[in-house]
Formats: sequence, C-alpha cells, structure tokens
Amino acid sequence: MLAGAAVDAVVARFDFPDEARVRLAFEVAFEAADALVARAFARDADGDAERLEAARSAVRAILSEYVAFPEN
Repeated sequence: MLAGAAVDAVVARFDFPDEARVRLAFEVAFEAADALVARAFARDADGDAERLEAARSAVRAILSEYVAFPEN
C-alpha cells in the first residue's frame, strides 16, 4: 500500500516514531485524499479546485498531530 511506503520513508528520513497510530493516520489521510481527488477529476477533467483544496486541507488536518506544516 502506498501509505505504508510513505510512512516507511518518513520514519526513515525524519526519525518519526514507527507506531500503529502514526501508520493509521497516514493510511486515513491517503484514503481521504484519494477519494477527494478522484471526485475532483470525475467532476472536471482539470480537477475541481474546491475538492483538490479540500483534499489538501484534510491531509493537513489528519497529519497535523504528527507533522508541523509551514503556514501558507
């Protein structure tokens, strides 16, 4: 699964804890983003901007407990 590979990379590169709760957060973030991005491109061949932004926001919200994101 892509989320598992992403967690492995983050754990290795940034010394994140390799914990079940971190893995779950990444899996949920990937699943949410996948669903929203799929809907964005189902509605608009170029990607519905509102749904793409919703995907970014959802991933940030889910992972914010583990990752410090820069302010926009």
